[in-house]
Amino acid sequence: MSVNENGAIVRKKAADPSQAKARAKQLGREIEIKLGLLTDGICVDDSATEGVGTEYKEQRKWLFEWDHVSIKERLLPEEIVLPEGTVVGVREDPESGYRLSRQDGRLVIDKDGKFVMEAFHIPRPEYYGKKTSDGVNMGRIMANRGTDCLVYNFSPYCAYAKTDENCHFCSIIWTEEHYKDDRITMKKSYDQLVETIQEAVKEERFTHFLFTGGYLPHPHEQKAIMLGQKAVKDALGIDFVPTCLNHTAPMDREVIQELYEDGGGSHRLGSGPIYDLEVWHPDYFRAICPGKEKVQGRDNWIRALKWAVEICGKGRVTSYFVPGMEPMEYTLEGMEYLSSIGVLNLGITWTVSRGSKFWRHRTPVLEWWLELNEKCTDFYFKYDLARPEFMDNPAPLNNCIDCNFTSVVANMLNKRMLEKDPDWVYPERIPLKELKNTP
Repeated sequence: MSVNENGAIVRKKAADPSQAKARAKQLGREIEIKLGLLTDGICVDDSATEGVGTEYKEQRKWLFEWDHVSIKERLLPEEIVLPEGTVVGVREDPESGYRLSRQDGRLVIDKDGKFVMEAFHIPRPEYYGKKTSDGVNMGRIMANRGTDCLVYNFSPYCAYAKTDENCHFCSIIWTEEHYKDDRITMKKSYDQLVETIQEAVKEERFTHFLFTGGYLPHPHEQKAIMLGQKAVKDALGIDFVPTCLNHTAPMDREVIQELYEDGGGSHRLGSGPIYDLEVWHPDYFRAICPGKEKVQGRDNWIRALKWAVEICGKGRVTSYFVPGMEPMEYTLEGMEYLSSIGVLNLGITWTVSRGSKFWRHRTPVLEWWLELNEKCTDFYFKYDLARPEFMDNPAPLNNCIDCNFTSVVANMLNKRMLEKDPDWVYPERIPLKELKNTP
């Protein structure tokens, strides 16, 4: 594996079965390290920040505060990449046993003073250094997630917060208030979006979009999403939107149909809507996601997922969980049920950060996370969701190993595919600028 000068991860087929076996073993080790870095955070030495913000990509705080401790005075890397291409989000924590530093010209991770493995920075997108025609930094219009994904945050605000009923693990409001002057902008115009997309896609690394944001009452959210969809289609000169759309579960099936049609049926390239249940058990859902329960209701979130599968197809719809706040057995029950109806799902590794009601709580231990994710991956195979076509361009975010910095199911799927087939190579995706209209 290597990260080329354009920021893309380059993967090649193993030379022989023994090499494939060794690489699968390395992927297993990287999965454990990734979970450790996400749960425990990492102490970032000043030497590891050299070039961040100029040569290497920096944190943009485009949706949540992920760091355990937020340090505004210096720029930190958004993610790092491990030797076999595992992308890991950087979670600053000066008290962590993990440490990121530069030694003898190499970026390395150690734990309690002992070497763990080498790591790599992600080159900074060139468009981060450009401005729109009205003078706004393009990195504040669209962020870069991982190596290959462009992010349109249609709302860095959540309306549940008006009544203090936002999800208890969420830091979206705190993040917007704390970084509003130097990170993502609250509103983006059509022209800003088009100009940013056109500039960004000059870099071949980008293969898909993520549309995401906090809850806005209907029809404001739908209008903001459709503004972004129009900008993508116009900027790329195509009649579909290669994106995963993460938004509030609509109360009416017609809204899902309208967004799907307005997006030109983007499921043909492997993506669809994301409606996050967060937690499964009704009592925990009510307690931890009071706004979602009060405004839409848990039953409607599940109903919307069923509608989306009917409209977009099996394996084209996603729901995320934030495990650790309810017993594992409840989360696994939800994961298996959603898998059985054709919904891709996973557990985002719960990183307890400033700005959430759970601040200063602890996420579960590493072994807990390994067990949960192995069982979630089992469901992919049990319900025929572990298909290469669900990893194509644009991959549903939980299957995209190049941009999924918060969870490991994608990495586990990649590892198991390599174990089954020594010739397995993660599907190569088409750069956005090369996309053409298809029947």
